[in-house]
Amino acid sequence: MPDFSISKLGVGDSVDVVVNGKKVSVKSTKSFGNLLLLEQHDWDEQGRYIPNQETDVATYDYFLLVRIKPFCEDLMRNRRWLYINEVDRNSLWEELSNYTWTYDYAGYISLEHFRYLIRNRYVIAKGDVLNGGTRIDADNYYVQAGDMPSAEELVLELKAMAREPNKLAELIDERKLRRKLRWFEVLFRKWIQ
Repeated sequence: MPDFSISKLGVGDSVDVVVNGKKVSVKSTKSFGNLLLLEQHDWDEQGRYIPNQETDVATYDYFLLVRIKPFCEDLMRNRRWLYINEVDRNSLWEELSNYTWTYDYAGYISLEHFRYLIRNRYVIAKGDVLNGGTRIDADNYYVQAGDMPSAEELVLELKAMAREPNKLAELIDERKLRRKLRWFEVLFRKWIQ
């Protein structure tokens, strides 16, 4: 069941979607975004979400990156609503209704992949500049969208869990091999740069 709850600023949510007992955290970015970013100070060395450590939702099984157009933050900034405490609901709805909203699934990583990023210090540092203009405001673990398995693979994996749990082991072994080959390619590219 998806979690569409809205929390106050500074209050994190528990989980976005649970499918066949697997917890999926959905992360969004701008339509041209190519990085899954997870703020380093929010995660421990085992990939557990620190704000949720007292709950049963400290660990996510998957992180899904979704690109959205237009990006709501940009719309809010353009109307000078981003840094105010209240916005008239009707004005907000009217503004958001003026656009055709689109999205695409950029890819996903598993908890195993996230732990790999943590162990190998895949971190973009606070203050680094992306694309010549976006300054990073906190240290972030990162992975590029092109280096992630497709969302279709995640769907297949989750469906396999529901149908035949025993077949899943074979499916995962084959996918792990493909993922390892992708990660070796990523590491090789990083090494030669």
